[in-house]
Amino acid sequence: MGLKTVVKVNSITDLATARYCAGMGVGMVGFCLDEHDDAFLGAKVAQEIAGWIAGVQIVGEISTYTSVELTDYPLSMLELNSSALLKQFAEKNTLHSNAPLIYRFSVDNLETLAFCYEALSEYSPYVEYFVLESVVLKIDGQVSNLLVKLCDEYPILIGFGINQNNILTILEEIKPAGIAVGGEIDDLAELLEQIEVEDNIEK
Repeated sequence: MGLKTVVKVNSITDLATARYCAGMGVGMVGFCLDEHDDAFLGAKVAQEIAGWIAGVQIVGEISTYTSVELTDYPLSMLELNSSALLKQFAEKNTLHSNAPLIYRFSVDNLETLAFCYEALSEYSPYVEYFVLESVVLKIDGQVSNLLVKLCDEYPILIGFGINQNNILTILEEIKPAGIAVGGEIDDLAELLEQIEVEDNIEK
């Protein structure tokens, strides 16, 4: 079983969701490492969850300075949401020297999206993926046209405006590197079922 695109599920907090993601072929699951966030996952719980899943990259999500010891976590990637953090980890990665980085980039309006080429160009040498997120934008009209251009040039995981009704259209028309979605298992199941690829079994 697999999925039609790369999927990152953000801020996993429980084993059931993590195991569902692994079984569905999700490529990356995020563990929040911000101690003051409600979704924060301690190292012991993170290790326990990681012990029950296979074939999934575990992404440590860092939004602010954190005092947690990264080497206590079973991480394979780091996701950062500020240029200062990105430069810090790109220059001296404290996880290990070749840990891939993800840069989470927030777009508040159409103008921000239109002018984010400069930021993406500047940081692209350091990252494996960009996650574009927004709390206000919907994927239609000009937003869709801009995303087509951005996704043609950069490895972008779209992290907003996606649901089970438009996911196939987004993948076919915008062609992102993948998607980044929340970890609520009911909504997640409806979305992933739309992009599930059935195994071909010869009889």
